[in-house]
Formats: sequence, C-alpha cells, structure tokens
Amino acid sequence: MGPNELWVLDEEFVHFEGCTDLPLDQIVDANGNKLLHPISPEVLRTYGIKPGRRPNIFLYLGEAQCILIELKEPEVDLSEYLNQLPRYCSLIGNFAVEPITPFYCYLIGKTINHIAVAGEHRINVHGDWVKRVDYAVMRHEAGRQDEEIGKAQIAIIKLSSLRERALRRNKSFADRLGIGLDAREMELEKK
Repeated sequence: MGPNELWVLDEEFVHFEGCTDLPLDQIVDANGNKLLHPISPEVLRTYGIKPGRRPNIFLYLGEAQCILIELKEPEVDLSEYLNQLPRYCSLIGNFAVEPITPFYCYLIGKTINHIAVAGEHRINVHGDWVKRVDYAVMRHEAGRQDEEIGKAQIAIIKLSSLRERALRRNKSFADRLGIGLDAREMELEKK
C-alpha cells in the first residue's frame, strides 16, 4: 500500500504529505524541518530508543497530528506487533521538534490471534476490525512518566476488511455515476 492507495482506509488520507519506509530520524515536513530533535547517545542507551525504525507509512495531518501505518505480510500474526505503534507514538511524542499529540495508527494484515488482542481491544459492530482507543502517550523524563502528552487511536485491520470496503466504495461510486458495476465486473474486482 502506497500513498496513492490510502483512500482504502480513508479517502481524505490521499491529501496529506508523508513518506513511506523512511527512518523516524530522517522524516521531514514540507518545509524540510526534521520530525525529531537530535537525541543524545546517553538518552538512546537509557531508554533503548531506536530512531532508525521505519513506519511503513507516516503522514502529517497538520495541527500537531500524524498517521502511522504498519503493514504486515499475510502469514504474520498481527497480535505479535501490538507494541510497535505505541513505541513509535512514545518516541515521536517525546522527541518531536513540533508537538504531535493525537496519533492515528493502523496495524494492517491478514492474521489476528483474537485471544491475544482481547481486553483493551474491541471488535466493532461490523466485526471487521479490532480497535484500541485512547492509548496514553506519556512524557519520559529522568526515569519518570507522570505527564500525559498525547493520545493514540490504534486500529487493527484485516486485509479482507480493506478489500470489502474498497469494493463497497467502488460500487457506491459507480452507482452514483450511473455506470453501475454488473455481477461480472464485481467478480473481477474481487480477484
């Protein structure tokens, strides 16, 4: 999934600037300003920070907001990566040059161990994705974490759900234009 395909998640996403597979410490905004402050080697060691980690997709939403998207291979169990996006949010929240407070995060793949994601995660009314809302991003300073500096909404989405959403959007769009998709075209869309 690249920047031109983000409409599958939300059609508004195609209007934001961002990058794919770029290390967090190399991400810059439209003005060339770095996302993160330089982090001292001592702080890197103390907190085990790895600013060279790369989210698959990073989008600036403006107004101190961002979107982080992680894509996993179909055979990968998404429940094994539940902490990846919160780590990105914590790193960005604590070391961003300009504050970023709301984070919108998506972990996308095919396989989910529902027992492993039970508890803080819920299946929505459609049953197509599991969502964790309002993850607290805390300030880490001098070994303390006593101040909330942001919130993250984290959604776990199955590839089959994205496919179904895309088919529904395409059909709705075609119907609205009066060109309707016939059954044969819908089957081709499914392949």
